Amino acid sequence: MDFAPFRLWLDDTFVCSFTGVSPARYFADFETMFEAQKSVNDRFCDMRDFSVDVGILDIYFDIEAFATDCSDLPAHRILGPGLDNFDKYYCQKPFSEVNGVKRLLEGVHFFNQRLPRHKQVNYYFGSTGAMDLFSIFRGTEKFFTDFYDNPACVKKIFDFLHERTLSWLEFVEKTFSSMSSHNNLFDKIDIGEDYCAYLPPELFDEFVILYRRYFQEI
Repeated sequence: MDFAPFRLWLDDTFVCSFTGVSPARYFADFETMFEAQKSVNDRFCDMRDFSVDVGILDIYFDIEAFATDCSDLPAHRILGPGLDNFDKYYCQKPFSEVNGVKRLLEGVHFFNQRLPRHKQVNYYFGSTGAMDLFSIFRGTEKFFTDFYDNPACVKKIFDFLHERTLSWLEFVEKTFSSMSSHNNLFDKIDIGEDYCAYLPPELFDEFVILYRRYFQEI
């Protein structure tokens, strides 16, 4: 091997700061997103991977319905009012019918029409893990106490998030894996967990290790 794989990880926060583009405009318009990323890529010697920065939390919950019902809360804080919101808003749509996924696929098409083959985009083979997803939907001020106050309900929600993520990985592989020969986003399964580092050992074993084993078996 003449060189080692390397990825310059400059995320959307850096891109907006470097180019002076407002985040609202960046996320609302693919042309703006593309040109901002191109400016960064050109400046840093073609080292940055392009990415379609689209939120897909609605593969788990009906965010639009929740936002309509609870307009005074952040749209992603679906479990904030109570864990029983899980039964009311969880998403069972096919991924191809979810608005976030439709926009993601639209963005992939938009970018790839404008990129050379070695820079073409897809979607990485991974997901945020169940615990970090739970913290997003619940809120960190409540999420730690739930492990003690309502562990059975938390496990029910984790089971759903985990199974939905496994199905999402199957969808991603089916949709994008043909591009893996020229994209390093398929070199591993990437399940992001940050909040698990704050758990005591007994909760780590019960709520983290159990779910990680399933991914190791893939």
